[in-house]
Amino acid sequence: VAASDGSHLAVRCENNSVHVLDLAARRVTGSLCGVKPGAARRAPGVPWTRSAVHPGTGAVVLSEARGGLQFYDVAQDAEMGVLQVVPQGHHMSDHHIATGGGAYRRDVRLFALSAGGESLATLDEFGFHSNLKFWASDAAAPLRYSEEAVVRRPHDAQVTALAFHPGDSEVLASVASDGSLKIWKGGSSKRLKKTDGSPGGRQWLCLLEADVSKGALSSLAFSGCGTVLALGGQGAVVLWDFEQSRELGLLRGGDEGVAFWKLLFCAADSTLVGLQPNSVVVWDLETRCVRHAFRLPAMAACAVDGTVFLATPSSALVGATPAPAVAPPTPIKKDKKKK
Repeated sequence: VAASDGSHLAVRCENNSVHVLDLAARRVTGSLCGVKPGAARRAPGVPWTRSAVHPGTGAVVLSEARGGLQFYDVAQDAEMGVLQVVPQGHHMSDHHIATGGGAYRRDVRLFALSAGGESLATLDEFGFHSNLKFWASDAAAPLRYSEEAVVRRPHDAQVTALAFHPGDSEVLASVASDGSLKIWKGGSSKRLKKTDGSPGGRQWLCLLEADVSKGALSSLAFSGCGTVLALGGQGAVVLWDFEQSRELGLLRGGDEGVAFWKLLFCAADSTLVGLQPNSVVVWDLETRCVRHAFRLPAMAACAVDGTVFLATPSSALVGATPAPAVAPPTPIKKDKKKK
């Protein structure tokens, strides 16, 4: 749209933004940004973090299609900032073209925030590379993050979930589709240097690598106290002792062979909620049995003060039915020998 005098021009872009151009000065004089659209497509069965709430500011964090994270103020209906994770202007490598590398993703597929928002981890798969990046926030501007370290190909297989330790912003857990678990630790004692020679951030190293499951892992969650990790797989959840680095047990429930895309601890870590595409499963962690199971498609979920909130389509609530209960294994009775 052009101004009546022809001095300015308003241009609407595909990322839900409007820029005002000064034609005489040949520069942008103002911009209005709405919620930017995310990636149009994703690989089947591969979960990704759609959104999160920034702990320090309350801004909604969204992964947008052009390789960035958008911070949005819902109350003011205004953009608060954008973090460009994937550098712009990159081209496909010769290796990617020669091997027919498939989908060429520019978006941030996974990201995780620490409990206080001071640390951020992102995962992008630009080209045939998988890049796990660690970021630190500015104390004066909580939504301004600077890159600290990059880990190329953090797992041998595709990374499916990230989560920070609830009590330590320098500890991150990651799982992959080959059933592997890795624990990353950021150290403030040794600082890295950037390519231009300027001082960088913390050094992040892998402290633990374990093959937890023979099948793919699709989600993970720390308990509120940080001592237990729940690792979601295909119709089962592995409980992992974080301090002792050993398996505590296996929880079964929900649709067999279907991945859990979200796990949530609640009720003072006595209950675990698992979400599948069409089911919600609630376990009692004291008995390690299914307490409730429902046929209910949940689009989003969060835990606040020990209570889990689910976002579902209104039409799904009408037809929600309890799922078949998972019966505990029947003990084998031994025949008594006759005297």
